[in-house]
Amino acid sequence: MLVHQKADQGNLKLERGLGEHLPVPELIEDWHWATQLNQARALVFGIEHFRSLFPLNQGTVMWQLNDSWPVVSWAAVDSHGIRKPLWHALKHVYAPRLATVQPREGGLAVVLHNDTDAPLAGALRLRRMTTAGELLAEEPLSVSVPARSAETYTLPEAIARPGDATAEYIQMRAEDAGLDVAAAFGYFVEDTALALVSPAQALSASAKPTDDGVAVTVRATALVKDIALFPDRLDAAASVDSGLITLSAGEEHTFFISGSALDMAALVTAPVLRCANDLLHG
Repeated sequence: MLVHQKADQGNLKLERGLGEHLPVPELIEDWHWATQLNQARALVFGIEHFRSLFPLNQGTVMWQLNDSWPVVSWAAVDSHGIRKPLWHALKHVYAPRLATVQPREGGLAVVLHNDTDAPLAGALRLRRMTTAGELLAEEPLSVSVPARSAETYTLPEAIARPGDATAEYIQMRAEDAGLDVAAAFGYFVEDTALALVSPAQALSASAKPTDDGVAVTVRATALVKDIALFPDRLDAAASVDSGLITLSAGEEHTFFISGSALDMAALVTAPVLRCANDLLHG
């Protein structure tokens, strides 16, 4: 790996980049996961910020999509065509309709960017919860965003002001089926200070065959951040349809994997199944 690291002090830069965001891992499997997760989060942070400034900002260019040879790089797809976590993050952050929690003068706000030809209207459900799954506050929010536009909504104090910043977070989900916008989350501290529950207590996972691969369903009993699957560890040709999924207590998500020679037990354990929680409890 070091032979293919062409950046001057590249690995040290990657470790310094983890900063207060994630702990510096000791094992190569954890290092691989942490640095890729950090990369994805950094790009999401920047692009969500830029999109929230519409129309002052009306576009971004992300470097880069893919690699042409094996190398440690900022690409979203490696030289074998395997999609890194960043690829899934970009799919989310460049969705035509995006909701994001952003700091604004006077507090926190939800910004909705509607980059489609149709207006966006409906109800959002705002929640402030503990990482263990306790609901602390809940508020409805009616939204209306014209086509090719963005709107900012200040969060109510009951949602935006934590009682314990190290153990609470904000969740925003569409309440109406017709409100086509993915969930958004807001946090008051970095992961290294956040009281995330260990994966053994926070999630369960099961795998079952499908006609063209495997379906892996993950269920959460507490906050689980950035769930990702790496089926290419079992089959280089395997791919997964989604990644970096965050779930609150009581929620579940099913990943669909295409590929052969997939060990069902291995699919639901590390290092194939990962989440941010396991980096804090490794």
